[in-house]
Amino acid sequence: MALMHSEMFANFVYDQTLTYNELLEREAELVETMQTTFEDVGGAHVEFAPTGDALNVQCLFAEHDEGLFHAVCDAVSPMLRGAVEGRILFVDRNLGTLHLYLLADGVWREGVLRVPGAREGLGRCWT
Repeated sequence: MALMHSEMFANFVYDQTLTYNELLEREAELVETMQTTFEDVGGAHVEFAPTGDALNVQCLFAEHDEGLFHAVCDAVSPMLRGAVEGRILFVDRNLGTLHLYLLADGVWREGVLRVPGAREGLGRCWT
C-alpha cells in the first residue's frame, strides 16, 4: 500500500427542518459528489457513516496538499445549502498541520493550525 500522508475527517449535519425523504436525497447527492471528488483527487479507503441526523466521512490521501483540500471544498460546498452544513478536517500524518474547513450556504472558510513539537508546545497554553 502506498504511504498516505493525510487523513480527512468530515462531519455533515442535517437540520431538523428536512423531511426524512429530503434528508435521504440530500445525503445521496452529497455521497455521490464526495465519492467522485475523492476519485478525481486520489482519495483512498473512503468510509461513509450515516448517523441519522449527520454523515461522517473518512478518507486517506497520498499528499497533505492545500490545493487538494480546496478542490474537495469547492466540489462539496455547493451541496451544503439551507439545512445542511459541514466541517472537514485534514490531518497531516506527521501531525505538523491541521487544516479545518467550515462549509455552509455554498461557501467555505479555512483555518490552519501549525502544531508545534512536543517540547516547544509544552510551555504554551492550548485551548
